[in-house]
Amino acid sequence: MTSDIEPAERIEFEVFARVCDLHPELVERFVALGLLETVRDDEGRLWFERRQVAAVGRIRRLRSGLGLNYSAIAVVAELIDRIDQLETELMRLGGQGRPHG
Repeated sequence: MTSDIEPAERIEFEVFARVCDLHPELVERFVALGLLETVRDDEGRLWFERRQVAAVGRIRRLRSGLGLNYSAIAVVAELIDRIDQLETELMRLGGQGRPHG
């Protein structure tokens, strides 16, 4: 039996804060630091894409695992994303028959 209910693509600000068990002011700080991406609707409300819940998990892992402050987490997260992009590009190029180093 399957459900016809599709999960929402976007989560409203207050709901996002509750789902992630974060104080709304901390969510605002994450947005200001660029750690989380938001979408603003026509009425000015902030929404988060579902994937941003995973971003909160990454923020928590970096904070607890490496003891980084939130500003440093923004830099590290950007570097991790860039490394992922480069690895993807390398795999794509490698898949075209190019020799590996």
